[in-house]
Amino acid sequence: MFFCSMVFACILLGASTTSSFAANKLKAFACAEGFGASATGGRGGDVYHVTKLSDDGSAGTLRHGLTSARGPRTIVFDIGGNIKLKNWLKIKNDRITIAGQTAPGGGITVSGYPLGITGSSNIIVRYMRFRVGPFNVINPKGGGNGNRGLHGNGADAIFVSGANHVIMDHLSASWALDETVDIQKSENITLQHSIIADSLDDSLHPEGPHSKGILAIGETTKSALARGVGGYTFYRNLLAHHNNRSPLLDGRPPAWMGAEFINNVIYDWGKRPGHNNVSNVQLNYINNYIVVGPSVKVRHLDQAMRKGKRNNGAFTIFYSGNFIDSDLDSKHDGRLVGDSAFDRFKNKERLNSRLPFPLKGDKIASANTAYQSVLQNAGASLIRDSLDRRVIKEVKNRSGRIIDSPSDVGGLISLARGTAPIDSDRDGMPDDWELQNGLDPDNASDRNQTNLSSAGYTNLEVYLDSIVASAGLCDTGPDTVVVPPTPTPTPPQSGNAISTVQAVISTGKDDAEERKSGQVIVGSKDIDLVKSGSNQTIGLRFKGLNIPNAATIISASIQFTSKTTRSGTTSLTIEGEKSDNAARFNRDNRKNISSRSRTATAVSWSPAAWGRAGNAGSDQKTPDLSQIIQEIVDRPGWSSNNAIVLIISGSGKRDAYSYEGKRSKAPVLQIKYQE
Repeated sequence: MFFCSMVFACILLGASTTSSFAANKLKAFACAEGFGASATGGRGGDVYHVTKLSDDGSAGTLRHGLTSARGPRTIVFDIGGNIKLKNWLKIKNDRITIAGQTAPGGGITVSGYPLGITGSSNIIVRYMRFRVGPFNVINPKGGGNGNRGLHGNGADAIFVSGANHVIMDHLSASWALDETVDIQKSENITLQHSIIADSLDDSLHPEGPHSKGILAIGETTKSALARGVGGYTFYRNLLAHHNNRSPLLDGRPPAWMGAEFINNVIYDWGKRPGHNNVSNVQLNYINNYIVVGPSVKVRHLDQAMRKGKRNNGAFTIFYSGNFIDSDLDSKHDGRLVGDSAFDRFKNKERLNSRLPFPLKGDKIASANTAYQSVLQNAGASLIRDSLDRRVIKEVKNRSGRIIDSPSDVGGLISLARGTAPIDSDRDGMPDDWELQNGLDPDNASDRNQTNLSSAGYTNLEVYLDSIVASAGLCDTGPDTVVVPPTPTPTPPQSGNAISTVQAVISTGKDDAEERKSGQVIVGSKDIDLVKSGSNQTIGLRFKGLNIPNAATIISASIQFTSKTTRSGTTSLTIEGEKSDNAARFNRDNRKNISSRSRTATAVSWSPAAWGRAGNAGSDQKTPDLSQIIQEIVDRPGWSSNNAIVLIISGSGKRDAYSYEGKRSKAPVLQIKYQE
C-alpha cells in the first residue's frame, strides 16, 4: 500500500488551546493534495448530525444540514444507508465539511439527483457515494421515471460550478447519464482517491448514447497558473467503464485551464480515454495506468490523451511515466508509452519539464505502484459496497463492460444502518475517544480547540482524520498522539453480520522459505523476513478459513511474534496466491513459493524496529491486507474453509517465530468480514 506522506507529523500534545487556524497554511486534512488541498471546510464551526435517511428537508436530514448552515459546519452521520433524493442536493454555503467517514454500518449512498457544489468555497466532501441513476429522469420521447424532475443532459453524479477551494476525497460516483463528474468555471479543485465508474450509455440522454467520465472546464488566468494556483488536480482516481471523457479537459478562451492528472487508473474506455476540444490548457499528465477493456470500439488502442480538431487556443502538456496495457488479455503487463499515445499534439506543445503545479515529486508514485494503491484504496473504501468491489474485480480480471442501466449490475443495494458511538455533547467526537485523548465528553466547545495539534487543526479534525488513519488509509505520521478511535460498531443484522475468523499456522509445512537458488525449506525454527544469507521468499498458508464466497472483507492482518531483536531497514511486499484453495508447500519442488500465481493486489510493509524477543504487538503486525483477501474470496471457486497462501518478498531482516520454533507463537491471520 502506498500511503500519503507524513504531513500530520506535527500533531503533538501540549499545543495551544486557541482556535486560530492559520487556514492558509493548513491542509484540509492529512492526505489532502493538489490545487484544492487548502480548503478549510467546516473548521472552527458547528456540528450537524444526520439522523435520518429521508429527504424531506426536516431537521436531521442531510439536506437540512446543508441548507440551514449559517457559518462553518461539519456534517457527521449517526446512521448509514441510502438517501434517495427528491431534488438536486446543493452545497451553496461556504465552509462545509461532509464527513462521510463517520457513518456507521454500510456508509452513505446518495441517489436520484446530482450533488451540486455551486458558487461556494472551502468545501470538503469525503467517503460518500453518489449514484445518480435514471430514477427521476425525463424520457425525451415522453414520460419518464420517478418525479421526472431531472433531464438526462443534467444528470451528472457530481456537478461543481463557480466554486473555489474544493476537495473531494474517497468518493464513489456512478450511473450518470451526462458526465459522471462535471467541473466548470471553478478554481482550486481536487478530486482524489475516488472511483468514477459505470456511466450509463444507452439510457435517457436526449442525444442518445452518452457514457462520459469527467468533463473539466477551467476558469482561471495564465498568471495564476504561473503562481501554481487556480487549477484542478485529479490524483489517484479510478475511471472505469466510460465511452470517453476520461477526462475531457478544456480552457474555453480567454479563460485558462491548469490541470494535473497524476497516478490515475483508466479502464475499459470505448471510443477513447482522454481528450481536449478547446484550449487554453496547461497539463501535467504523469504516471497514469491505462488499461484497454472489453468495451473498446477502435483499432488504435495505445491512446492516452488526444488533442481535438476544434482546438483553437494554446495548449502545453508535460507527460512522463505513463503505462498502457492494450493486449486485451487478463495479465497485468502494460508498457511505458510516449509520444505516440498523445495524438495530434505538436512538438512545440510538448514540454520537457513538469509545470509548476502543487503536486510535488515525493507525492508521485510510479504508474504500477499507483495502480496497486488505487485498486486497494480508491472510493468510499472504509467499507466498500458490492458495486465498488465489482468494479475493482473487473479491473483486475479485465472484465465487465459499459452499462446502459443500473439494473445491468444489480441496481441499488441495501446498506446496514449501524449504530453510531455515543456522543453526549454532540460535538462530533465520541465520548470514548474524547476520554482517551484528555477531552471532556460534556463540553462541546472543545471540538474547536487545538490542544491535540500544534499545527492548528481542531480536535474535531484530529478525530475525523484518526478514523481514516486507523483504517490504514491515510498515514498521519509517527508523532501523532491520537489514540485510535473506538470502532464504529455495527450490530449483527440479518444478512449484514460482521464476523471475525483467526487462522494459525498449524503444521510445519504451512510456513516455508525459498532460497535465492529456488530451494524450499520447511520445518525451520524461525521465519527470516526476508534475509538469510540473501533475500528469500516467504510463504505462509492459513487453512480452514470459514469465510463465504464474495463476503465483504473489512480488515485483515498477520500477527507475528519477534524471535530476535532487529532494527535495520526492512522493506517487504505481501501478495496472495491467486488460488481458490492454496496447496501446502513442498520442499521437493524447487521454487514452490515463487512460482505460484500472485494476486493483482500487493501491500508494502516497512516494519519498525523489533525491540526484543517475544514481542507480538503493533510493530510485528502487518498493514491491512483486506484487499488481498478480498481478491481471493471473490474468486468463483472460493468456498468456506478453503486455504489462503500469503507470499512475502523484499529486503532486510526481521526474525519471527515459526510453527516449529514455538507453536504458541506461530503467525496468526485475523480477518474481519461482513456477509
